[in-house]
Amino acid sequence: MPIKAVVFDAYDTLVDNQENWWLKSFGEICKTQRIEVAPQILWRTWITLEKQFRSRRLNLQTLQPAEPFERYEEVWLECFQKSFLRLNITGDPYDATTLCIKHLGERPCFPEIHSTLDRIKENFNLAILSNADRSFLTPLLRFHKIQYHFSVVLSSEDVMVYKPHPTPFRKILDLLGVSPMEAVYVGDAQEDDILGGKLAGMNTIWVNRYNRELQSILPSPDFQIPDLSNIVEILDQF
Repeated sequence: MPIKAVVFDAYDTLVDNQENWWLKSFGEICKTQRIEVAPQILWRTWITLEKQFRSRRLNLQTLQPAEPFERYEEVWLECFQKSFLRLNITGDPYDATTLCIKHLGERPCFPEIHSTLDRIKENFNLAILSNADRSFLTPLLRFHKIQYHFSVVLSSEDVMVYKPHPTPFRKILDLLGVSPMEAVYVGDAQEDDILGGKLAGMNTIWVNRYNRELQSILPSPDFQIPDLSNIVEILDQF
């Protein structure tokens, strides 16, 4: 069955969202709020709390999502509140959260993204499915002027459940008007993207930019690539 649609994850697939960018945000938070704690210490405290949220937002054994649904903005605000308390420092968690959201809407594209999207848009319907709040996903696409490449943009906030739950994948297939085997999901995370795509019956491509080891307990992607520069040739093989 020929491929009609290509659905992309956003962060660490199209744009760089590695730790160094977060540390820049935390450095600015500490500087502007005159917090006398090293940005790395605030970051480590905050990310430890944030990872607790990621572990509870979806039960991978039962695929039961957490209720009620929690947006990133809500969780990050709480993480800053608790971090300031743990470190015994005075800070504004609202301003800190707002700054992180602003910076997430300005993350840099990987070098090959614009040319790649231009090439594959000629033959495929393109979409984005991301675990993200609209408050930073929409500005991100506008910031890089790539929003017009995508006929559908869907976030976890839109469907009130996070990947790898199959519901977001099925929803975007419905919006695109294609069957699972007529679509390819492209993402950087084996757990969120490859597992989620496979649960929905989709073809998958793993963009393994950081040479991560394939986890045998999770589904394997149909293809694994180091970046998106040769994705056109990969798509031709489906």
